[in-house]
Amino acid sequence: MRAEERTNAILYEAMNRHHEHASEGHLSFGLWTQSTDDHRDACANLVLSLGRRIGLSRTSRVLDVACGVGAPAVLLHRTFGCVIDGVDLARESVHRARARVRMSGASGAIAIHHGSGTALPFASAQFTHTICIEGADHMRPRRRFLEEAFRTLVPGGTLGLVDSVICRPSRDLMEQAAIELLCRATSVPRANVWTADTYRLILEDVGFVDVAIEHVGHETIGAFYEWAERRGVLSTLSWTDGALLRALARLVRSGLAGYVVIRALKPTSARS
Repeated sequence: MRAEERTNAILYEAMNRHHEHASEGHLSFGLWTQSTDDHRDACANLVLSLGRRIGLSRTSRVLDVACGVGAPAVLLHRTFGCVIDGVDLARESVHRARARVRMSGASGAIAIHHGSGTALPFASAQFTHTICIEGADHMRPRRRFLEEAFRTLVPGGTLGLVDSVICRPSRDLMEQAAIELLCRATSVPRANVWTADTYRLILEDVGFVDVAIEHVGHETIGAFYEWAERRGVLSTLSWTDGALLRALARLVRSGLAGYVVIRALKPTSARS
């Protein structure tokens, strides 16, 4: 494992330990509606919305990259009946995910593996669907993960991503500095700071077609911040976590930072 991957693994393990209890194993901002007033429900909304967007069913074989402690995989299996392989870089998260799968009674349908999204431990053309929720921006490089996702999808397979983007150029040095600080604090490589247009072009260059990108920053990061402020959650965070969340929410409100749900297809005629 490369040094930067070890750093990411340590970060993921710390984040999972911190958030696992509060969100029942989900580690995302969630997708909020007018009727949502609980972070666990918002996280489930995000996972299930992605599952519906990419067309999961009982016949799907799904690869969940950066699967964390396994909560999304268990929820997707219970809802859609699909078979799932999860892979995560953090060994502690892998152990917790395996325990969660055992407790859910889904060991025959969900397998959890240790590995990197940039070197997936699977043969080519294995999966009908690949998902990654809030993980691709940490991968070094993100493009390599997209190439691996393409390789391991069957022809006609579907990629579903939830990821961060930049929505416009920085207006001044303060905005540039804010992006740099957030990248350093969250272990996101500066090279992974893409616009939605850049994301689309790279997906197409890798070989994906029919790329659909939906911006949901206000329904995810923005709404999560409003909930955390309203429910007093901000006051329970460490100074660093609180400052990061406030900074990110400001960038979303200003239109600089964004959050997207992406669906892309591997052509039926493609070779892995």
